[in-house]
Amino acid sequence: MDLSKLPRLSNSNTPPPASPPSGENTASPAPAAMDRTNASLDYRVPIPETINIGAEIWFMTIVGLLLIFFGRDIVRYEFARITHGTYHTNVNWTRGDKEGQEVRYPDLTDMSGLQGGTMYTDICLFLFGLTMIVDGVGRALAARRLPGWRSILWFTLGITLLTVAFNFFVAAKYVAAGSLPIVSGLAIAFGGYLAFFQWAMLRAMRPAAR
Repeated sequence: MDLSKLPRLSNSNTPPPASPPSGENTASPAPAAMDRTNASLDYRVPIPETINIGAEIWFMTIVGLLLIFFGRDIVRYEFARITHGTYHTNVNWTRGDKEGQEVRYPDLTDMSGLQGGTMYTDICLFLFGLTMIVDGVGRALAARRLPGWRSILWFTLGITLLTVAFNFFVAAKYVAAGSLPIVSGLAIAFGGYLAFFQWAMLRAMRPAAR
């Protein structure tokens, strides 16, 4: 019997898979190349700089105006004093040598019991409100690099540092009286944050050395 004439099985003598020609690179893309490809695809929508500046001015101005409104009595008192007018507190002494007389604005006590605390709190609120408005406008003008922007930013930083220094003075008076300086403490915290931000902006935007 001639076995060579029998049909071969389908899986017998299967030729090996063809090897790629020598010199042809069939390796998968390098991870670094894939990372560069993926990094170039950024689907985030860029926010225009004008929107950031506008939102910052809006926030600083609104909060600043609210603080100025709450501390407006110091302005009314100083205006009456400069114009030789009379500022009425509508609060009378209830005991002591001045019983029945109207309490002067600098002598008003707040909830902590500190004499003059009402005036100090109003000054803190007014100054910090003014600082927030100056900060928002000043940094916005500096970001646009308008003429004199560095002077504007230095002026903004100076106003902020003066406000923080005065609030340190008020906070020390409250601590000495055994009270918690809530308003002045918050002004110190936020004022210090603004000052650091303004200083960082000055350093980041300084002209490059030639």
